[in-house]
Amino acid sequence: KMWRNISCQSLFQLVLLGWLLYDGLDSMLHVPADDQVRRDTLLFNTFVACQLFNELNARSIGDDINVFAGLLGNAWFLGVIVFTVITQYGLITYGGDFTKTCPMTQDEWL
Repeated sequence: KMWRNISCQSLFQLVLLGWLLYDGLDSMLHVPADDQVRRDTLLFNTFVACQLFNELNARSIGDDINVFAGLLGNAWFLGVIVFTVITQYGLITYGGDFTKTCPMTQDEWL
């Protein structure tokens, strides 16, 4: 079951990120092709979001539907998630030339 979950998550990420890389940013988000920094920022942010969802899903290797069960009982895990989200926001918003990112709009964050 664990290998099934890994395979499904990997396939989902490959399809999503591939679609965004080759068409999704143009067709869905209307990001111009010449705005490479914005495109890279959105792709990077989507990749990190996928990793966060993967961390939540990896907590259960069975057929459990509720991946949030017992989430509040693990302070270390919550700390890692909160740290990752705050760091990601900081890198995207304030990274600039250092991280080659640009601030995202509120709509882009959603």
